[in-house]
Amino acid sequence: MSQEMMEDTLSDVFDNSEDEEEADSVVNQVLDEIGIDLAGMMSAAPSQPVAAAATGVNEDAQLDAEADALLARLTAM
Repeated sequence: MSQEMMEDTLSDVFDNSEDEEEADSVVNQVLDEIGIDLAGMMSAAPSQPVAAAATGVNEDAQLDAEADALLARLTAM
């Protein structure tokens, strides 16, 4: 009887998909509020890994500039 009650309780806890949907909704709302377009970023991401030797100095400088801009935006919030 106690094992059955434990199984029912665990089943209720882990099968609650409403919580997962609500969490996804909150995460998406926060990302929208801070201006992050996750879908757009994913579509722009390379589909294959880029070799470390193939990245040029200009790309590194551009990435550093983008990181600095994002840090400035976060600091301004």
